[in-house]
Amino acid sequence: MYLRTKKYVQQNSGGADETRKAILDQRAQQNSERRTKMQGLASDLLGSAPLYLNGARLDSVGAGDARNRFARACQELISFSFPNLKMLKGATTIAASQRLSSIKTISFPEEFSRSQSQSKRY
Repeated sequence: MYLRTKKYVQQNSGGADETRKAILDQRAQQNSERRTKMQGLASDLLGSAPLYLNGARLDSVGAGDARNRFARACQELISFSFPNLKMLKGATTIAASQRLSSIKTISFPEEFSRSQSQSKRY
């Protein structure tokens, strides 16, 4: 619904009729509120959803911000999948950590991304 309304407002915003423009502005405002609600709901649900690794519930990541939870879960997955990664004597680990540090956030689609200033603190 959000995407359809956004597309409709963008396609029809060039009209000269003031009444139509007012209606489209109102729909754009409602759509903005809808997006904010969807972001909050997605963040809350992803922040408290149970995570599983190899068929077992992953309780070590805890609850909280969805992005941080998934980053910690990915670290657990890497540790589980590559238990002998330490045998590379840190060369790969340092390169991998530099690459990971350059990635500031997990990429979600634009509709579900949320700026840090809007995220709730738990």
